[in-house]
Amino acid sequence: MDQCKYGVGQWLSGLDDEAHSLAERLGRRIGRLRVAAGWSKTQLGHALGVRRQMVDRYENGLDLPRLNVALRICAVFGLEPNQLFSELLDAPSKIAPATSLADPPKDSMPRRSAHPETSR
Repeated sequence: MDQCKYGVGQWLSGLDDEAHSLAERLGRRIGRLRVAAGWSKTQLGHALGVRRQMVDRYENGLDLPRLNVALRICAVFGLEPNQLFSELLDAPSKIAPATSLADPPKDSMPRRSAHPETSR
């Protein structure tokens, strides 16, 4: 795999097949959006504040865009983040879903004392 000075290419090289698959699927999605808009990789790179080479790396699944770039991708194409990532999340995953923080298990909640402290 190519070394990438500014992206996460080295980080991707240490990940499993599922992570590589995610990068590839996101890259294809970015490429489809770019082509549908009639933009070159250079034009998209300019809009995102990255070089054409980074757009190429994203589209080929060699790098994942950083969060700020992913949010710019959404803004450029008029998408909400869930719209950009929804088809990626539809694929089966071995990653367990996070539990809701809204309703933590009762045994993990801090308990209040039955007798409030008295002020002095």
